Amino acid sequence: QGCVVVRHIFIGYDPREDVAYNVAVRSLAYYARGVCVHPVMDWEMRARKLYWRGYRVDEKGQMYDDRDGKPFSTQFAFTRFCVPMLARQMDIHDPVLFMDCDVLLRADVNELFDLWDDTYSVMCVHHDHQPEEITKMDGVAQTRYFRKNWSSVFLVHPDKVPLLTTYTVNRSSGAHLHGMLWARDEEIGVLPEEWNYLVRWSEKDKVP
Repeated sequence: QGCVVVRHIFIGYDPREDVAYNVAVRSLAYYARGVCVHPVMDWEMRARKLYWRGYRVDEKGQMYDDRDGKPFSTQFAFTRFCVPMLARQMDIHDPVLFMDCDVLLRADVNELFDLWDDTYSVMCVHHDHQPEEITKMDGVAQTRYFRKNWSSVFLVHPDKVPLLTTYTVNRSSGAHLHGMLWARDEEIGVLPEEWNYLVRWSEKDKVP
């Protein structure tokens, strides 16, 4: 008999990071029950008419967004913001989780869902991440921007983010989307840092 799915997790998918994606899924399954995982794939979002942003790729493999001309590193850099609309298409009307594919779970993700506070529309770790390095995975550009990494792991209620529309996702700048400027400040709740721990950054001020 199958278990009743009560929580939905959406994970960014990029073919170049297939191994990371599968590690993330296995880490979820190792600790949690009653969850359903959905890959967030660029081509599926386009087929669903939720996403149509254009981009170009240079000779080094670096992707550049057509809207603001800025570099980005994965195929889910922008598609993550389709998750509330995708959830509604799937008739999901409870909080859902998005996470990057390079996240490794070390606890039951149901504990994260239990932190949901319905006074908010979205919840995340409020990092002040200002990386010193200029490149990251595969040598692509490492950029600094407002509220960097807030959008790498977030809980969101599909019915409580009316400003996150197809127009917003496809025409707003990356800074607007990743900065969560589609929600009022008071609508963005805080999650404990251990739920989006940044290796070599979160540990800087930790006592050994």
